[in-house]
Amino acid sequence: RKLWELLWRHLNMLDGKVAVITGGTRGIGRAIAEKFASCGADIAIIATSDSDAAKETMSSLEKLEEMSDSISAT
Repeated sequence: RKLWELLWRHLNMLDGKVAVITGGTRGIGRAIAEKFASCGADIAIIATSDSDAAKETMSSLEKLEEMSDSISAT
């Protein structure tokens, strides 16, 4: 599975695309946001409440982006 994850990220299938994800601060929505971000997409999350969870999710996505940039740079 780890090999598949590395290959998937390397493909950057969603590079230059924008994904708008409702409910992206937890559960399935967050997992989708993280997967899309790891594939190169820019993410917009719509959350109606719990701004702390939204901030935490965005922080997590920024870390994924940094990781993705360093993987594709090597």
